[in-house]
Amino acid sequence: MIWSPLTFLTSYPISLFRKEHSGPAPGRLIPLGIFRLFMTGWFLIPQPSQAAEGKAANAEPTQVQSSDSGKTPLEIYIEEQQKQPLLIDELTFPELKVSPTEQDENKRKALAHFLTARLMFNRNAHQQALSELQKAADLDPGSSEIYELLIPLAIGMNQSDLVEKYVTRAETADPENYRLLVRVGRYMQRQNRIDEAVRLIKRATESTRLDHKSGEYVLYQFELGLLLTLTKQLEDATKSYEVVFDAILHPENYELDAQIQARLMADRAQSLERIGRAFLEGNRLDLAEQAFQAASDFGTGKPAVLGYNLAMVYLKKEDYEKGLNNLQAYFDARLQTKGRDAYELLKQLLEKLNRSEELIPRLEKLADSDPRNSKLKYFLAEQYIEQDKLDEAETLIKSTLESRGDQEGLISLAEIYFKRRQVEQLLDTMTNAFKSQQNLEALQLLMNRIEEDPDLTKSLLELAATRLNENLSFEGSLLMAKLAEKAKRTELVSQFYEHALAERSDRALPLYQSWGEYLMQQEEYEQAIEVWKAANSEARLNNFRPIFLSRQADALVELEKYDEALEAIRQARTLRDTNEFHFQEAWIQYRAGHNKEAIELFEEFRAIDGLNQRLLRSSHLILSNLYVQSGDLANGEKVLEDLIKFDPDNPTVNNDLG
Repeated sequence: MIWSPLTFLTSYPISLFRKEHSGPAPGRLIPLGIFRLFMTGWFLIPQPSQAAEGKAANAEPTQVQSSDSGKTPLEIYIEEQQKQPLLIDELTFPELKVSPTEQDENKRKALAHFLTARLMFNRNAHQQALSELQKAADLDPGSSEIYELLIPLAIGMNQSDLVEKYVTRAETADPENYRLLVRVGRYMQRQNRIDEAVRLIKRATESTRLDHKSGEYVLYQFELGLLLTLTKQLEDATKSYEVVFDAILHPENYELDAQIQARLMADRAQSLERIGRAFLEGNRLDLAEQAFQAASDFGTGKPAVLGYNLAMVYLKKEDYEKGLNNLQAYFDARLQTKGRDAYELLKQLLEKLNRSEELIPRLEKLADSDPRNSKLKYFLAEQYIEQDKLDEAETLIKSTLESRGDQEGLISLAEIYFKRRQVEQLLDTMTNAFKSQQNLEALQLLMNRIEEDPDLTKSLLELAATRLNENLSFEGSLLMAKLAEKAKRTELVSQFYEHALAERSDRALPLYQSWGEYLMQQEEYEQAIEVWKAANSEARLNNFRPIFLSRQADALVELEKYDEALEAIRQARTLRDTNEFHFQEAWIQYRAGHNKEAIELFEEFRAIDGLNQRLLRSSHLILSNLYVQSGDLANGEKVLEDLIKFDPDNPTVNNDLG
């Protein structure tokens, strides 16, 4: 796995996620990154107003509302629900029959539970209300009214399992209930279930009850377009944005309330420019050109920004000369708003025109007329480097760093020293680039290239080792620790991590984690145990002691020190008893050959509700094997039969049972 300096100095989440255990290999703890959606800068908040949604009881709390008010989504939802009276006359009572069927009886009971839920809700007894609603839904699964209260309440209480359980039923009960579909779609979006969010919101926009000229429809199409763009379904995204585009240009053709219209008209120029980019990415080039032109018309009318945008369109239309002429308007205005993208666009247009030799002279002329533009100068320096004009590049970068203080050029300077194999300058410049936290992706690529040169790697590591007692910084120590890992110089790895810990004790968690995992991968289990013990003794890392103890137990198992491994995992379970740790203790007993104890622990484990499917599968397979080894074929078969209920298509299970 390629290490990235970008991720190291950010937050370092540790999740207890253990790989499947079905053989002698130990479990591994691996960090799980958390995918987040950032929508900063988009022109609309993807949440219809209360007026647009209809009743306040249908209003969905959004993250924006929560952060602004300081209240949780549940608190906002509860406040809105409590404003509504209990309108009994809106409910449909089942017809009383002389000889009611079982279905009639169930509907009556469901109604009783539903009314009880409303009363409990108004008394702030939310858990009881949720329980009553579940009973009602189970008795009368075809009643859409129940889901209209149950699902939003489950969302507000963050009961994702209940949302999952009842959303399909709700769709079946009333597939045209677009507000409920959108509400659940937004929840799925917050849960990073983007594909499901797309499906639900798209289904909502297709509802026969939703007026395609309404404000709700426009907002839902905006949300759908945003999600489709994020998932790279660009052609479909343009279809949604086309609705929004038309509503911005021709609001009189839509039934928009004042609030929605205000949102659409707020900063139309920026909104239209973003829509134009979406059209551009989806290859709707004529629409993109129209959107960019409209953005200019509704904005300040500056030809410079319009020129840049149209240049992108003409590049795709293969009208390169026209694109170059439009881009020149942007350069003439000495704007820097598009950053290096403008110079990349210039490079592409000249390449398409077979005039690449004009690039450096044009950039030099632009730099002379815009001496404060550091991004332009750094881009020019990169072109010098590509042409092996290293002296010119070094002079330009150093003068820009000195005059502008923009650290972005450090990585290009490091590139020069890499090409020249100037070890001291390379180490110092990479360290400063890492410290600046700019262009970290480029720094990673440079590190990868250094790893491919054994002689340069050796020289850098030896130089850094001589500085351990002098002036090697935390950033330099970490970079060299990672380089030493790639070179499998374990002694140096440990020295650099120890130095990094001395320099930045506040980064102890990721440092210990990276150091310990490297030693585990290299099967240096004795050293790994010492690292996990040291991490376990850090007072500031008390919350992570169970993790360190678990990894310590894994290393001890590899050394066949089973009693010590059991002691470590039992300490972990004392501090935080999780399903993963329970499984690990059973697995250690299995590895130790303690079949009786392992069977007892695995039997306890598989009886737990809501287990991870991989752990559930592994526990059944190992337990069946234990029973067979003990001569108890009947229980061995029974365990596999139980597993088939959860995993009927697993070939391993079917083969073993056969």
